[in-house]
Amino acid sequence: MTILSLFLTILILLFPLPSWAQQNHYFQEWAMVTVENISGQGSGFFINSQGYFITNYHVTKGSTMASIRIADDRKFEASLVYAEEALDLALYETSLTNTPSLPLASSEEITAGKSVFTISSPLGQKGTVSRGTITDTGVKYAGLSLVATDITAFPGVSGSPLMTSEGLVIGVNTLSLRRNEKTRTLAIDLETLESFLQKSGVSYNTAHLQSLQQAGTVKPPPPLQYTSVLFHLLLWNSVFLLLNLGFFLYNRRLRGTPAEEEEEEEELY
Repeated sequence: MTILSLFLTILILLFPLPSWAQQNHYFQEWAMVTVENISGQGSGFFINSQGYFITNYHVTKGSTMASIRIADDRKFEASLVYAEEALDLALYETSLTNTPSLPLASSEEITAGKSVFTISSPLGQKGTVSRGTITDTGVKYAGLSLVATDITAFPGVSGSPLMTSEGLVIGVNTLSLRRNEKTRTLAIDLETLESFLQKSGVSYNTAHLQSLQQAGTVKPPPPLQYTSVLFHLLLWNSVFLLLNLGFFLYNRRLRGTPAEEEEEEEELY
């Protein structure tokens, strides 16, 4: 048991707790919305602090009204501000203010092989993080200019932001293609998104993440909490110590059983 305890201690040190992996995306999750409609669910994200969010046109079918849920599960109604079916983009306004918003990246951020991630609501599971890399840029499909990634897409991913590891938006996930048993997720590229937002006349977040951190809008991810590590080490070791004690007492009781039986037999005679 001591060896097993030591082994698990090493595992805990080598592999951080799952919750730590999500700390970097806490802010991004609060900038996400789940778009609900009759046919299912999709995703979207706030582009400014005035409650405006972007999603795919096909998610809402260009409806003038849409129902959304934010990170804390509160529901709101949103009204259509601007949409272009040909670009598969739609912009909606809510009554919310001071909303967390995702900053757009610069075109230099978009290169093949770059690590990217998305946060979406696939199959209704909001706040789901999916990671991958950019496999191709400048992909042309159905008249759209797209960025291809190896991220696995599920129903509900449409409308979610494609982001760099720094949390900067470089596209809007719109569809997936399967070829030769390989799936590619395609996102509307940054240039198309910026052009769409400029035509809408609505201001959007272009500040770099570092500037937001300096302004206090975005808090940098917290450092590794060694106190949490020690707590879990003590917790696991306490469990194993109790197990050791339990086995010791159990074995001692077993060893004492024959003598106790002999004593009882002597009393019977």
